[in-house]
Amino acid sequence: MLFVINEPIIVPRFVWAVFQDGKKVFEDHNLVTNAGRKASVGLWFGAGVTPQYLGLDKNGSTIASVTTTSAVLTSAMTAHVGDTLTLSIGTANQEVTSPITSISGNTYYWATATTLTHSAGDGVTRSYQVTDTGLVQEQPLATGVSTRRVLASATGVAGSATASWFYSSTEAQFIIYGLGTWDNANMGSGTLWNAVPVYIVNNTAQMTTVQVQVTGS
Repeated sequence: MLFVINEPIIVPRFVWAVFQDGKKVFEDHNLVTNAGRKASVGLWFGAGVTPQYLGLDKNGSTIASVTTTSAVLTSAMTAHVGDTLTLSIGTANQEVTSPITSISGNTYYWATATTLTHSAGDGVTRSYQVTDTGLVQEQPLATGVSTRRVLASATGVAGSATASWFYSSTEAQFIIYGLGTWDNANMGSGTLWNAVPVYIVNNTAQMTTVQVQVTGS
């Protein structure tokens, strides 16, 4: 006799937070990729490694002008027809557009009107998809550095765990449009488990430290 047990699929929830000099400047939940879900199943059976490495995505731009069905960006970024854009990253008006219908230079068009208010200077990036296998433009911390930041600390209780990565004030001289965790230390290798769009600006004048934290439950 064959028994079939139907159980709901467990989808883990991950919440990201970014701190500059200890002050929280961003918080949002992330997308778990198909590859990440598949890899996590392997961990149940003692196969594979945990995603303890953090990658930084520099693919993005800022809004120069915007309507409800188009946006002119201050610089071109990598996105294609069929992709969606995340507008006003990290603000109360963060919104994902409908799929891009056409691109002309730095201008991106979509069919369904957006409903929130977006302003010049707001961050924009290509939205992550469950089929993604990597960050579009993974950014090294310094010239010649080809490794990702390794997990600094992890704490947890039953049903929940928090992981943290740290960047010193001299390292954190970057603009970040997205973050993702990997199971391999080397850029260009391994599985992208999850990713989140985040617009973080850090420059020499600020000289702040950056802590990235993700909590899963």
